[in-house]
Amino acid sequence: MFVPGLEGTARIIIRRAPDGALIELGTSLADDEVLLGIVRRVFLLSWMASIVPGFILGWFMARRAMTGVDRVTATAVRIGKSDLTQRVPVGREGEEIENLARAFNGMLDRIHALVRELNDVTDNVAHDLKSPISRIRGIAETHLRSAGASAAGEYAAQTTIDECDQLARMIDTILEIAAADSGVSAPGTSNVDLADVARNAADLMQPLAEEKEIRLEVVLPAGPLVIRGDLSRVQRVVANLLDNAIKYTGRGGRIVLSAEASAERISLRVADTGVGIDADALPRVFERFYRGDWSRSTPGHGLGLSLARAIVRAQGGEIAVRSVSGEGAVFTVLWPVPPA
Repeated sequence: MFVPGLEGTARIIIRRAPDGALIELGTSLADDEVLLGIVRRVFLLSWMASIVPGFILGWFMARRAMTGVDRVTATAVRIGKSDLTQRVPVGREGEEIENLARAFNGMLDRIHALVRELNDVTDNVAHDLKSPISRIRGIAETHLRSAGASAAGEYAAQTTIDECDQLARMIDTILEIAAADSGVSAPGTSNVDLADVARNAADLMQPLAEEKEIRLEVVLPAGPLVIRGDLSRVQRVVANLLDNAIKYTGRGGRIVLSAEASAERISLRVADTGVGIDADALPRVFERFYRGDWSRSTPGHGLGLSLARAIVRAQGGEIAVRSVSGEGAVFTVLWPVPPA
């Protein structure tokens, strides 16, 4: 209790004597309060000294552990872009993270090997088919040139020749994709004017666009857009993208072919107002032989975009697509700016 004239508080005991008098005994708690204040300060300082470093140490350890997880995540993102050559670097964040990285890399090695084996089988089959297709075509040509061939026989022979030519082109495209993906064929080291290639491709495709009453617009800078690559392959990429846009754009639609340069990239865009691509099909449009529901009624084998991606990647670039079903598609090709 508080006692007037006494600093701090005091503890008082009151007892009644046998004669009825009140006896009060008290002691000051000032020293105890001083001691309690010291204890509180010491506890606060100790708490601060342990919590703050502990928080910093905990954050550092958690950050160190998450660094390995971030590396796994970044590698998974790159693999999601079809780059199966990526591997997770093994760091020193702890045994658990290291085991996760090694297991992830082992899984990637297995997947990469299976994909390569599958592609090798496809490429070998394509290569082995060239000889019998050539023989079939030769037999059909011989029959077509024979004097005694009937009208029905001539029609069958000509149809056989046309189908053999189409199969031969498809096989050549498969082998070209395989060569570009495997790095067997040289990517090309000559300077190519992308703006000039785009103009020539637009002139070449203009009659096809006019047949469908499609407005083909070309938006290119006045000067050259120089990239490093192989001229014939760059022409193939631009022609495939334009042909694909014309094929899936309805009558009276519009296609815009444009290109521009930045400090690090030279980009080419082909935008159309066609049928577009479904969201679930977007990740697969560059796969070999893939054809979405929107494309099954049009001629083709699903190799044009696969070839375009293989060529662009072999030259150090990247190709991407964004689309909304029913609202057209935009294909963008990015090439690195060649060194001065």
